[in-house]
Amino acid sequence: MKIQKPAGHFEPITNSREFTDELIRHCSNNNKDLVIIHEGMEPVVKISFSNY
Repeated sequence: MKIQKPAGHFEPITNSREFTDELIRHCSNNNKDLVIIHEGMEPVVKISFSNY
């Protein structure tokens, strides 16, 4: 029997590759432009022309 996760349950991000993948997924799902300036656990990105 497989246990289902409750709605809104998220797995933790544990490395920089997962962080990058999640940024790409988020921007793709929300039709936002993404420019990755620096990858890492504290990435530098531009999302729809705003710096983060």
